[in-house]
Amino acid sequence: MKVTFKTICGIALLLFGTIWLLDLVGLLRVNVFFKGWWSLFIIIPSLAGLFSDRRKAEPIIGLVVGVFFLLAEQDVIFWGHIWKYILAIMAIVWGWSLIFDKGLPKPKQNTIEPDNKPSEGETPQQ
Repeated sequence: MKVTFKTICGIALLLFGTIWLLDLVGLLRVNVFFKGWWSLFIIIPSLAGLFSDRRKAEPIIGLVVGVFFLLAEQDVIFWGHIWKYILAIMAIVWGWSLIFDKGLPKPKQNTIEPDNKPSEGETPQQ
């Protein structure tokens, strides 16, 4: 099975729904909506993007931003400093990407070659 963005997001939603349902029926006591739970909507798709064949800089930046938001919500880091950290890490990741990334593939040019063959009964012009 090929690991794709859709597969990882699907697994994450299945786990989330299952844990939430088990909590609702009383079989499992877990606070699904913990402080900063919304940052998972940034973290999980970014993690999934790392396993795709696309560029890696954008998912890494998304992952860093999501983790910093989660840490700020958990009072591990101060909200006032979060953008300083994020901007510094974005500069590092984009710089790394510019140096080591192959870049996007160039689109193929669809050119139409003129038909220089003479029709039946015509003589070729020179």
